Amino acid sequence: MKTQFGEPPVEDRKKSLVQQIAASKPTSNSISVQLFVSLDLVNSTAFKNKAAKWPFIIDRFYNLSESHIIGSSDIDDVDRFRVWKYIGDEVLFHRPVNKLGDIPHSIVLVFEKVNEISREIMSLCKEEGYPVGLLDVKATVWIALIHHSFDVDQSFEQKNILRPMSQMPNTRSFDFLGPDIDSGFRVASHADKRKVTISAKLGGVLLHPDCCKDFDDGFLNHFKIVYYARLKGIWHGAPYPIIWFHRDWDNIKRTFSYAERLDPEAHDLGEFTGRQAIYNTLRGQTMPLSDIKEVLPVHGEQRDVDGIIEAIKNVKVEDTKRYLEEVRHSQAEVHVAAIVLSNDGSKVLLALRNSNKTTFPSHWEFGCAQLSHGDDPIDRLTKEYKNDFGIEVKVKRDIIIGMYLVERPDYSVPGFLFVATADNSIKPNRKKKHSDVQWVDVNTLEHPPNGMQYVPDLKKHVKRAVQLLDWDMNQKNHPEMQYSA
Repeated sequence: MKTQFGEPPVEDRKKSLVQQIAASKPTSNSISVQLFVSLDLVNSTAFKNKAAKWPFIIDRFYNLSESHIIGSSDIDDVDRFRVWKYIGDEVLFHRPVNKLGDIPHSIVLVFEKVNEISREIMSLCKEEGYPVGLLDVKATVWIALIHHSFDVDQSFEQKNILRPMSQMPNTRSFDFLGPDIDSGFRVASHADKRKVTISAKLGGVLLHPDCCKDFDDGFLNHFKIVYYARLKGIWHGAPYPIIWFHRDWDNIKRTFSYAERLDPEAHDLGEFTGRQAIYNTLRGQTMPLSDIKEVLPVHGEQRDVDGIIEAIKNVKVEDTKRYLEEVRHSQAEVHVAAIVLSNDGSKVLLALRNSNKTTFPSHWEFGCAQLSHGDDPIDRLTKEYKNDFGIEVKVKRDIIIGMYLVERPDYSVPGFLFVATADNSIKPNRKKKHSDVQWVDVNTLEHPPNGMQYVPDLKKHVKRAVQLLDWDMNQKNHPEMQYSA
């Protein structure tokens, strides 16, 4: 029965709403495999005691961690790392795993980024006159099979769970809980500077033949057991393998301080976490990752490893998208992009999206950047274009074309479009996120050659950018002129 204006009766609308809520509410037995990352600032307490303006450096560490692990990612939204939470001087990230190959690629990404952050922190300390060589960055990566437990269900096993931190309806604040989460934090206490420490369970997953097939046969040699430690509450106190990942073990001693390189048997170095691991590493007394094959079954870890691999093989991208909507971070995501014109306005810098992109594959676009908390949009754009294309751009702070939307699978991200200029005699570089980068004559955009395809509104935005750049140049040459819309 319909009421006037075609609306269902009140009782029907109420029933419909209940049905919608029931249909959209995650079931208690939905699962995902999550990769967790911890980036931790080493010696931060000592640094705070030495540098009165320490909050500036700590804030930069937070921003660098987010921009490097999240903002610089050139992969689709379903494969992206997200901030989990902050604990003191530690930033925690998580991402769903959709295929086995995601795992080694993520570890390599974290290794590269933690070294970049370390170099930038050291450089910043030098520029600001702070103690140099004291601060550093370390990383830990671990894995867990997570049950999305919005209601505790005792009818089946839930080892690790995703739970809302509030019982209020429609909450968007979540936390990960469980023994594998706790194990990751225990392992993180044995992480070391400019290396990636991984959990034994993650090591077991890496040993699966399908996991590292994108890499050469020697890739697993970059993982070494450096020490066995007794971790509180883990494996009932039995020795646990501390596994480090590094790309250059022949020169790994560069990651240790002068004091750490000394022989503890000949000098009184005192006790510090990692002392024996460093000693073993410097003397080549490490063990291959494959040695954990013997110990994992003893502690029931191999069963978990097999369960994680099975879950990854059966994962559906649609489930991942739905999960992302459930746990989306409350902080707004904002992008910035620039239309980079040659100094005379005759050419525009365009980049070709890869053919495997889920949206607008093989379409030409402008470069863009994701803002982190505290970022200046002009600074972020300048750095991003330098990193991505090797181009020094001058962003016109006072010229904004307007707002655009980045369409994600289940939501839209706002972005702001600026105008910039650069020397078009400099050939741009190309990185993985694009398959080509070119300076294109703006007059050819109306009739693109060779079937070139552009993202929506590109031609319109370029035309507007050229007009505004002309006006800006005229204003500078003839300041008495006034702009009229």
